[in-house]
Parts: sequence; C-alpha cells; structure tokens
Amino acid sequence: MSLIRFVDRHDRAHFKLLRHGLCPLIGAGIMLLPIPSSVSPCPSWPADLITVLAFLWIGLGAVVGYSLRARAGDITERVGRVRGS
Repeated sequence: MSLIRFVDRHDRAHFKLLRHGLCPLIGAGIMLLPIPSSVSPCPSWPADLITVLAFLWIGLGAVVGYSLRARAGDITERVGRVRGS
C-alpha cells in the first residue's frame, strides 16, 4: 500500500494507475480475504488465540512504527543523502 503514496510523492510523472494504483489495491484485497473465515465461526480455544494475538501484534507494530516515525523526524531524508539516493 505504501507504493501508492511513495510514487505519488516522489515520482508523480511516472505514476501509472494500473501498475502503481490498482495492482497494490488488488493485492491488499487478496491478502484480506482469509480474515472473515478466521473469525467466523469462532474457532475452539487454542486456535482463537492465534487470531487475537495476530491482530494485537499488527496493532503494536503500527503504534511502534508511528511513534518511531514521529521521533525520527527526517531520518529517511538523511539516510537517503548518505546513501547518495
């Protein structure tokens, strides 16, 4: 999903709707297909923990990612300059 934002910000002249817009959205949609079957019907005891823990892990990763991004400031720009990109 980040490809859409990246290309839109950094290479807007070469943005192709199919390649940079539609294909990532279709891929994300396909990855979301198993979610309804993992929660309905509710699995028995040990298996139901897997789904809950997976969603908690994703949420924790999002919180940590956004907090690191807020603290890092423009670190991606600095890393890009050091690498010569």
